Amino acid sequence: MGYSGDIIESLGMIFLLLLAFVIIAPLCYLAYKAFGPKIKALLVKIKNTIFFNTILRSFLQTFLVFSLSAFMNVSNLRGNNLSDLLSSFLAIISTAICLSTPLVMLNFLKSKRELLKSENAKNTYGSLFIGLKI
Repeated sequence: MGYSGDIIESLGMIFLLLLAFVIIAPLCYLAYKAFGPKIKALLVKIKNTIFFNTILRSFLQTFLVFSLSAFMNVSNLRGNNLSDLLSSFLAIISTAICLSTPLVMLNFLKSKRELLKSENAKNTYGSLFIGLKI
């Protein structure tokens, strides 16, 4: 597979992506000009309700597994060579993160107690305090 004299054939997929960008970018700009406020409102709603809450939910669901593996790694610390030292260092760091994360979340919830009663905050940070009486 070599390069031919034809530039379009040589560029292949890159040419198609550039062509698609040249066509789609002006269309997106025109759509934004025509429906700007509606698009902004939709993007804010998606950002507030889906994006951050999904990250929190996935973090909270994997936190127990991550914590258990971090604590098991700390119990197997070795310092025989450089890779063992690096692994031990990362195990200690991940254990420190696991121990401090609930405290950081508790501090955040306490400092924002009044703010968390709003509907927007419930949509954004709701995964942190589901089932808690605030």
